[in-house]
Amino acid sequence: MLYDFKKRLVRNRLLPSRRATPRFVRAQLIAGEPMPVVAIGVATDNDAGGKLWRALYRQPVAPPVTEVDDVPAAPCCAVRLEAGAVHSPDAMDWLGGPERCLAWAWLKQQ
Repeated sequence: MLYDFKKRLVRNRLLPSRRATPRFVRAQLIAGEPMPVVAIGVATDNDAGGKLWRALYRQPVAPPVTEVDDVPAAPCCAVRLEAGAVHSPDAMDWLGGPERCLAWAWLKQQ
């Protein structure tokens, strides 16, 4: 399982956003097609988490399954599907691992 996870990370790309601060980070994962599959956000405090949550609600590709006012308590990791998810449906099976790894690694550095 670990080998398969590493192989997928090498084949795919994680693009950190330029909007990273000590309180939150945003990134996009690109798998196969040159389009983002998901947008990932991680926040360390509730103020940053609220801003991040609302930013992920802008321009959704698919209808959100949560409400914009239901901001999770920090620290939190939030994910939004992007247009590339249509071209990489198999990525939905393995994306949870990289999303959680990004969140834990970034939170540990803070």
